[in-house]
Amino acid sequence: MKERRKHTRVPVKIPAGIYFKGNYHYLDAEILDLSESGAFLQCSTPLELGKEIMLEIRFGESRILAGQVVQDSKQLTNSFGKDPKQASVVRWNKMGSDVGFGVEFMNLAPEKLTFLRTVIQHLVVMRKLQDGRKKKS
Repeated sequence: MKERRKHTRVPVKIPAGIYFKGNYHYLDAEILDLSESGAFLQCSTPLELGKEIMLEIRFGESRILAGQVVQDSKQLTNSFGKDPKQASVVRWNKMGSDVGFGVEFMNLAPEKLTFLRTVIQHLVVMRKLQDGRKKKS
């Protein structure tokens, strides 16, 4: 199956916080993969599709990015009869007692995109170093 994502996803395990616009409700989460356009999160509470959130990425210096909960094109086609080409290619699923869902970043300011790129580049370098050590062992 051909990858249709615009940006490469990097597998990670980064602590995160989810905040909701207009109230003080907060959830702890973990980012399981990350790209310049979105992330896949795991947390104990499912979020409704389309929900706008503020995602705090806790990697060195924390930053908060605006995002929206999305789902995959197959689910949108089955649920709403929409053309899958117009849908986001991100998924929502249940993993044991936790749930996972995709978040698409929205309207990233240049400094937040720079932060995101820096985090991703750092993680890619760290993964290559770890892979190199495993090969030598």
